[in-house]
Amino acid sequence: MAAVAFVNLCKIFARHHVVIRDLSLTIESGETLVLVGPSGSGKTTTLRLLAGLEHPTAGRVFIHDSDVTDLPPHRRGIAMVFQNPALIPHKTVRANLEFGLRLKGVDRIAERVRQTAATLHLDNLLDRKPHELSGGEKQRVALARAMIREPAILLLDEPLSNLDPPQRLLLRSELAQLKQKLEFTMLYVTHDQEEAMSLADRIAVLDQGTLRQVGTPTEIYGHPTDTFVAGFFGTPPMNFISGRFAELAGRKHFVFDAGQFELHENSVPLKNGDALLGIRPQDVALEALDRADVIGIVQLVEFLGQQTVVHVDIGNECVVKTFAARPDLHKAGDKVGLRFSRHQLHFFDAASKRRLAVTAN
Repeated sequence: MAAVAFVNLCKIFARHHVVIRDLSLTIESGETLVLVGPSGSGKTTTLRLLAGLEHPTAGRVFIHDSDVTDLPPHRRGIAMVFQNPALIPHKTVRANLEFGLRLKGVDRIAERVRQTAATLHLDNLLDRKPHELSGGEKQRVALARAMIREPAILLLDEPLSNLDPPQRLLLRSELAQLKQKLEFTMLYVTHDQEEAMSLADRIAVLDQGTLRQVGTPTEIYGHPTDTFVAGFFGTPPMNFISGRFAELAGRKHFVFDAGQFELHENSVPLKNGDALLGIRPQDVALEALDRADVIGIVQLVEFLGQQTVVHVDIGNECVVKTFAARPDLHKAGDKVGLRFSRHQLHFFDAASKRRLAVTAN
C-alpha cells in the first residue's frame, strides 16, 4: 500500500503560472523519497499540496488510499520541517518539544520528550533556549518537534539549506543514520544533488513543474532519462558533445567536429542520426596525443584540493571537463589528448534530448 499518491496533480497560480504539470507519483510506506530540482521547479509547492497548505488546481492527493485533497492540514497526520526552524524563542528546548503534545492532551509527554531527545542527541540541550543553540542544533530541535508527534508522514523542506557546510554535512549524516532506525515515510525537498543521493531511497526529479525521472540514486546517476537529469547530477556535470553516428569500414562510429571514435559493440545505439554524447568527467582520461580520441587545448585548470578539474577546449565552443592526477602537470594553453571510456558513454537524441536505447550486453 502506497503511503502517498499524487494523481494527475496540477497547480496554477495567478496569471496562468503553471507550477505543477500533471504530476502522478507514489511514495511507498516507510520510504524516503527526495524531490530534487532547481529553484522554481515546483518542489516546495508539491510538499505544500501534500501538507494541505495549498489546494491543487486539478488532480487528487491520497494518503494511505484515502482521498485527502479537501482535508485541512491538521487532519492529514503530517508533520513538517521548514528551512527556518521557527522555534518558540522564549521557551526552552524541552518546552518547545512539549508544546504541541500539551495542546493535544497527549499522555506520557515526559517519556516521549526523553526518547526523542536521546534519538537526536538533544539530551544536554533540553534546558537551553533557542538563542543559546547553533544553527544545526536549532534544526535538530525542529526535527525532534516534528518527530515527537509520531506523524504518519514527515515532510522536510530543504532543512539543511541555511546551515554552514560543516553543520550541513554533520546533520546530513545524522539524518541518513536516523532514517535507517525509524519507520517514518518521508518526503524530502532539496536542490542539492549530493543531499538527494545520500538520503533517498528513490529520487523524483522535477523541472519547471514536470516530473523528469523517478528512480533509485544509482538509476538516476547511471541511466539518466534525458540531458536535464544527466546534467543535474554529478560534480562537475556531465560533458555533452554534439555529433552523429556513421558506418566506417563496417563499424559504427560516433563522429563529431573535433574527431571520431569507434563504438564498443555493447554501446551501439539502436537509432541512427544526430545525437548528443554524454560522458562524465571521471570517464574522460588525459592521454598521449597519439593514443587520444580527440585533441584539445587546456582552457582552465581548477585545483580543488582532493581533485583537479581540467577544462579542455575541443573546438566549436565545446569544452570537455576531466580530472588530472596533479595540478602542476597542465596549464592553460597546453595541447592535450582525451580518451573516452567506451563502457561509460551515454547517448541522447539531438532533438528530444531523451536517452537513446543501446544494444544489450
